[in-house]
Amino acid sequence: MTVKSYLLLLSVCLGLWSCDDRRDLIDLGENWEKTLAVKVKIDWSKAGINPENASIWIFNASDGTPALGGRPELTNRMELTVDLPIGQYSILVFNGAINDQDHIRFRGTDRYRTFEAYAYDETPEGNAAARLRADEDLSFITPPNVLAADHLDLLEITGRMIDRKEETLITFTPRRLVSQINITVHFRGLNYSAPGGHSGVVTGMANSIFLATGKTGNEPANHAFTLNNRTFYPDSQTDGTMSRSFLTFGLPGMTYNPLQFGETNNRLLLDILLRNNEHATYSIDVTGGVVSSGSNDAATGLNLLITLGGGNLSLPPVMHDPVTLPEVPEVDFSDGGGFDPDVNDWGEIIDLPMPVD
Repeated sequence: MTVKSYLLLLSVCLGLWSCDDRRDLIDLGENWEKTLAVKVKIDWSKAGINPENASIWIFNASDGTPALGGRPELTNRMELTVDLPIGQYSILVFNGAINDQDHIRFRGTDRYRTFEAYAYDETPEGNAAARLRADEDLSFITPPNVLAADHLDLLEITGRMIDRKEETLITFTPRRLVSQINITVHFRGLNYSAPGGHSGVVTGMANSIFLATGKTGNEPANHAFTLNNRTFYPDSQTDGTMSRSFLTFGLPGMTYNPLQFGETNNRLLLDILLRNNEHATYSIDVTGGVVSSGSNDAATGLNLLITLGGGNLSLPPVMHDPVTLPEVPEVDFSDGGGFDPDVNDWGEIIDLPMPVD
């Protein structure tokens, strides 16, 4: 190659280097303090909620650390503008703030991928846990409030976008990260139960979910709930059902789209208050019985079902025979007589032999 050819090639290279397409690299210092106004719109229709406010957390896409000094945006508007300098970002959006969620706390907030909502330990009052013989190695959680979130893995802001003031609009459509679980238990001898005061636990449920992936944590927990809606069959005064619907994060290691989860070990523990103020407890294996109802609409998230008994009723799945309550006499405490039915503080019960003449 001649000297003239080398000079021509060098001129072409310098021309390419100085063209506008290189401004993102060579003008980095000049544009570093400049920002691009990014319009953010939040559409809550898929979550079926209308929250008072929302949180917007922005992270550096390269390492997942908080960007812009780690200060989240909290807004009560459905549209707002965020000023972003040159960089690559990941964004999380969810309803409310991390310090105003009922029965939910957050951890791992210093990284995009580890940002996790979890239900903190709330042990049931009294000796319900002991009566239900729940696993002492697992925490007790109660139904969380509605949590909906959306995410964006990568948003790139370039110097060229800033110079041209390119209009940038991002629309987030949060979806629910909680499932509704519907539990129905069929009873023989339902008339022997008290009108209320019943509780239960589903073991082996998830106690957390990651906002960036929508995957539940692998740590299982005991999900406590109250059992109500005592209903007799239309043609019976003795048999019927109790039911309850509540929110949960789902099963450990579960993803929604598509619905997948690993091996689970679930038991349904029941503590039924009888009409003589004694308690009857039951522990029933429902592994494989936590199933989807096939509904995954905007308002409810994923519907999970546990159905015990059912007889000839078409309520899938029939995991167990109807629960049979013991026959007990009805005790009337309306005159103020009798013992206090709350024996939680009595301590250990010791049977002593009575002498026989």
